[in-house]
Amino acid sequence: MVHAWVPLAGQSSTDDVVLACSGHRELDLESLPFETFAGRIWALRHALTSYDAWYVAVAEALSMRLATLDVRLSKTSGVVCEFLTPAEDG
Repeated sequence: MVHAWVPLAGQSSTDDVVLACSGHRELDLESLPFETFAGRIWALRHALTSYDAWYVAVAEALSMRLATLDVRLSKTSGVVCEFLTPAEDG
């Protein structure tokens, strides 16, 4: 599953952000080169922000579900990855 976590401005304390970031150090993360996904990100430019297109392109390429709170993103036409949204997580 592809997942992104972004603290909401003004809604997370410094301690919350430090704790979340320290937890990420324990994860086995892999950086992916932009060039691999550039064509798909460009193809999604009219439907998604470049930020959202990055996550979609990676999820599609890896045949993974994309976890998101953004139900609108999960309904975007032309996107072929599957989504996991809170309503589906049950």
